[in-house]
Amino acid sequence: MKKQRIKNMQPRRRMPKKENISAVIVDKDKKSVFFITRDILSKQIYREGPRIAASFDELTRGDIAECSELFSFAQARLFRHLPKVEDNGFEATSARLLFSAANSYVAAVEVGRRGYARQHGALSRMVVETIATVLAIAVNAAALEKFHAGKLESTKCIGMAKAVLPFIGGLYGMLSNNFVHIGTAHAEFVGPKIYSKGDERLGFIITSSKMMALLLDISTELIFAQDQTQFRYWKKEGRGWRFSPSDEVMSWMEAYAPKESDPPASIEPPTVPIDAS
Repeated sequence: MKKQRIKNMQPRRRMPKKENISAVIVDKDKKSVFFITRDILSKQIYREGPRIAASFDELTRGDIAECSELFSFAQARLFRHLPKVEDNGFEATSARLLFSAANSYVAAVEVGRRGYARQHGALSRMVVETIATVLAIAVNAAALEKFHAGKLESTKCIGMAKAVLPFIGGLYGMLSNNFVHIGTAHAEFVGPKIYSKGDERLGFIITSSKMMALLLDISTELIFAQDQTQFRYWKKEGRGWRFSPSDEVMSWMEAYAPKESDPPASIEPPTVPIDAS
């Protein structure tokens, strides 16, 4: 007669091999024994990581497709200038910086996909800081030379970038304070886990990913304006450009982009004709 397993009976956990045990932790209060195995990192990368990523993919495939479309527009504008590796001019330098920002963006999405929401936020700040550096070079005549001399502080570029995109300051501050600067939130006992519908981590990652893709699209459209004839975000005014997004883009930004005070009044003559007012 075939034996039947009693319902609700917890399956026995397989004892790890002795040579794979790194430590044994005994919790007398909970009457439990925990084994730390030598392959803990391997399991996280090759077993748990793909499971978490699969749950992310199931819930966000449509959102990532939207991000991918914006990302492709930004990438297309860079390719013309990327082969100019020896060129330290404005467009070639900006293209390489924005390509770095694009790589940071992909890394941020992939890290979030694997369950690391806080680390996603830290990488997203890198995207913002890199884009801010490019915008600072665009509006400050001396910034390009300082950059190549290693004397341009990227964190100080935020103020100059706000003259072009005022909301970038609030976005940078939010990501810095919540994900980069070490605070009490970093002491929380939180690790990667399977995503589920309504997960707050998922909501943050998707909102952030869309915002970063939009920021890449906005900035590349401006920086490489001379290569284009049609614009979604910028309007030509005199010798410069004014940020003039569609109502749809503006309503989305008002909902998700952090609010920021008016930009500073004193801006040095621009390297390229950008109207920052």
